[in-house]
Amino acid sequence: EEDRVCRHWRRHGSCGYGPRCAFAHPPELARPARVVLGLGTGRCGTLSLARLLDRQPGAKVLHEPEIDQDFFPWDASPEQRRTLVGRHYELLRGWHRPLVGAVHYAYLPYAEEYLAQDPQTKLIVLRRPRAEVVQSWLRFTPGTNHWQPPPHRPQNRWERSFPSYPDAADKATAIGLYWCAAP
Repeated sequence: EEDRVCRHWRRHGSCGYGPRCAFAHPPELARPARVVLGLGTGRCGTLSLARLLDRQPGAKVLHEPEIDQDFFPWDASPEQRRTLVGRHYELLRGWHRPLVGAVHYAYLPYAEEYLAQDPQTKLIVLRRPRAEVVQSWLRFTPGTNHWQPPPHRPQNRWERSFPSYPDAADKATAIGLYWCAAP
């Protein structure tokens, strides 16, 4: 029977094929997935971090997964945060890999909730100098302004995951305030 046990399951305690695997997955060999999350203000190396983490053996780590765009509002209530983070953990652990995670600017205001729900979660926080972040966002988002309310801020799926600074004099000032608000 030992030769019928999935070699990935035996080695890592998980298998990327999940229920489609043709080999046995004995529960006594299972290990919970390690979760790693990358946080940053955006324009600070999040894509490079996601690629680096995803290249690790047995890992599945994504950069700004599409599913996250719609359900991580910056100003969520504590109850919404608990619900969203719980749902995110379910999604990540459903990948059936020893190391799972995602890197996204939208996780910034959720760091404490992630650790409250699973203290074993590893958070990697990227911080680039303020002036560089502001300049990079200005170059990356011409014609849009995620940080100020309409008419500067068209409502789309990205907008809810940024804070709003209605009193900021301009876009650059609002981005600088966002950088300061990041944990």
